[in-house]
Amino acid sequence: ALNAPAWWKPYVSRNGHLYGVMLPTLSSLRQVACALCADATLQAGQQNFDAFLADVIAVKQLTRHLTAQPVLLERYLGAQLECRVDAAIGAAIGSGTFSPKDRRQLSAALRRFKPLQDIATTVDQAERWGLLDMLLATQAHPPTLLGGEMPIVVAGSEKTEMALDTVEWGALDWDAVLRVANTWIDGELNMVQSTTIGDMRSAAAAMNDTLAAWSADRKAHNHGNLMKDAGETKAAYSKRVAHTLLVVFAMPVEQSEETCRQARMENQMVNALLAAATYRDTHGNWPAKRDDLIPQYLATLPNDIYTKQPNTPVAWALSDQGAYVYSVGKNGKDDAGAADDIVVGTK
Repeated sequence: ALNAPAWWKPYVSRNGHLYGVMLPTLSSLRQVACALCADATLQAGQQNFDAFLADVIAVKQLTRHLTAQPVLLERYLGAQLECRVDAAIGAAIGSGTFSPKDRRQLSAALRRFKPLQDIATTVDQAERWGLLDMLLATQAHPPTLLGGEMPIVVAGSEKTEMALDTVEWGALDWDAVLRVANTWIDGELNMVQSTTIGDMRSAAAAMNDTLAAWSADRKAHNHGNLMKDAGETKAAYSKRVAHTLLVVFAMPVEQSEETCRQARMENQMVNALLAAATYRDTHGNWPAKRDDLIPQYLATLPNDIYTKQPNTPVAWALSDQGAYVYSVGKNGKDDAGAADDIVVGTK
């Protein structure tokens, strides 16, 4: 690959769409999973439970395959698809489409799938060594690997051209470069292990500000030239280039972790909706409020990961079409199931 003609320049995105550029097979998997989710919704509308179940189980198997992989982008996509299939399942349950027997079969099938794991292990192992290996590959093959200028995006806000071919690779202390990168990964690992989404976002914002500052420093330094200055020490030059390389190669790991947490929450929201459907079988109507489910039908409602107050359960609501549970979503505001609220059920 290093000797192949450079027919495209890598575009390192921080907006969540990198997998479509660097790993095109993931785009195909995403299309297949989305098609299966759409077919599941169609089959549910036609009360074809067996076909519905086959579709959603196929997607669940695919998401578990993706989230078991060591690459962060694969796990990110797997978590996204998990949220999508749970939305399809919730819509079918919330509409009261299936019989109690069908729902028991669905519930048993879903219990076979373990919750998605957080991405801390992926960051600590695959992303850490992937970044270090990328830097070592840069050391070994800088002209053919990087091919001159590389378009990048810093914190999703700006596009710049970086003349990496001006780096004096032989003048670097590569141990120092790798130590800077390793310390950065330590920071990412601490970030994704934050207790709350708010804490993680604050840590991510600070790290993105650091990347933006490093990018600004590079542009302000001799018009962005990355050659070693006269009198610049090897340690200072190595640190400056290490910061530049991290601006290029650092991944937005917080998006993957947040999506994994959301997927786990939506798994629990589906379970809550299944419990509400069982309540409806017994009483002939959906529960008027979420507390009606506890403890006979459900031990506890899942907590909303996006509320500003910790340990706040997701909301419960009824509609003309059925019932649904919802999270306040990424903006942290209760929009009654509208705007960016995350809805599982039939609104």
